[in-house]
Amino acid sequence: MRGLNSKLLSRMRELKSPASLRSSGVLVLWGAILAATLAGCGEEKGPAPALDRGTIAIVLAETLDGETTQVNIADLLITRSLLQHGYRLAPKGKARFLVEGTLTCTYFRHTTMTLGGVEQHLQHQWHARFDCTVTDRGEKGKRSKEPKIESFSFPEPLMDGRRDPTAAKRDIRRRAATDMAMRLTRGELLGNPEIPQLLDALLDPYEPRTFNEIEEDLVTQGPAAVPYLIQALTDVRTVRPAGVYLDLKEFNKEELKVYHLADHALSAILDRAEGLDLLSTKDRRLNVITAWSWVWEDAIQMPVQYRTEVKRRETSIPDAGR
Repeated sequence: MRGLNSKLLSRMRELKSPASLRSSGVLVLWGAILAATLAGCGEEKGPAPALDRGTIAIVLAETLDGETTQVNIADLLITRSLLQHGYRLAPKGKARFLVEGTLTCTYFRHTTMTLGGVEQHLQHQWHARFDCTVTDRGEKGKRSKEPKIESFSFPEPLMDGRRDPTAAKRDIRRRAATDMAMRLTRGELLGNPEIPQLLDALLDPYEPRTFNEIEEDLVTQGPAAVPYLIQALTDVRTVRPAGVYLDLKEFNKEELKVYHLADHALSAILDRAEGLDLLSTKDRRLNVITAWSWVWEDAIQMPVQYRTEVKRRETSIPDAGR
């Protein structure tokens, strides 16, 4: 397993059985195995994170119609995304990277539709503007007098709407933050552009490589590819290049989605059994996303307050790591 402790790899291989290879439940169980093993390793010196891309400070403001929000969704989601990509939080004055920005959400309109002479409520719509800069001040002891700066913003206001006004206020911020997090992690300073390009190639019908070759290139990227692959588990688009996959035939080739190959690549990088196949249900995929997230959060030692479904994990399986 690239980037992970050899003691961990040995223990996990001992617990691996052929009968469990296609079970999403095994992935959840292995989240507990990983946590317990990391705790045992910590008695010696403590394992290094599987991915360390440097220190970062994140300063994001968020407003709704000019009022500061009580829960800063932009800060929460973007911080979590950058931690998942291997960055470590540090004070503003000490961090190598500084992310500063403002999410401004403004009520746009209430939409309705007249049906049978009766006006029907449709949506409360909001606009969002996000302006953000990333500053790379260089490695510790080698701070540059002219730091690198990268700017991000929506080319035009992002719009989102929901029937319920409370949901509308929440979801415009969630959508804007998710979009900005993706832009940041595909950017020049915080991203690893080669990995998103490989994932994009899975959607290109004119791509000369097979999807197996593209997946092999993703696996070669090692731990750096893991956060991108976890995100790709939500991608339900059809894989376009040709290739070989279990039970894939000409008649069902449209059933092979990006998330299938993301799951397969994750199993190779993290040396774990994959949990998805062509017949996997949506519920199973959601469980596998959670399981892979747990495994990766342990591997990078993500702070507990930013982890995925912590309460569900604590009540569903024993967790000796906390």
